Amino acid sequence: MEKVIIFFAPRIVKCLCFLYNIVMKCDEMEVNEYLTIGEVSKLLKVHPNTLRNWDKNSILVATRIGVKKVRRYRKADIDSFIAESNKKGRK
Repeated sequence: MEKVIIFFAPRIVKCLCFLYNIVMKCDEMEVNEYLTIGEVSKLLKVHPNTLRNWDKNSILVATRIGVKKVRRYRKADIDSFIAESNKKGRK
């Protein structure tokens, strides 16, 4: 029995490390896609309360993350919002 455990233990550890690295990379990718309310307010040059109002009125909707349900904005949503705002400004 000990020989079996010794044989499989390094392989199990290697698999667990591999899976852990995959999960960590996915978490990093997801975190990098989201912006805080402070980052978005600086980017759009509006007050954070304006962003809260826009979220409440479904103008620019935030995603709620974590136990505290803090607002995070997807970078793709911000890019789309800027593009739409630029189109409206040109008309």
